[in-house]
Amino acid sequence: AYLGQKEDHLASRADHLEEFIRFVKGEIIKSVGK
Repeated sequence: AYLGQKEDHLASRADHLEEFIRFVKGEIIKSVGK
């Protein structure tokens, strides 16, 4: 059970990281476009 929870946590972190990268890319595109 512990290992399963650990994998779920890592997968969740990966999802948050992807969202963060998309956000940063969007902000960079906005600032470059101005």
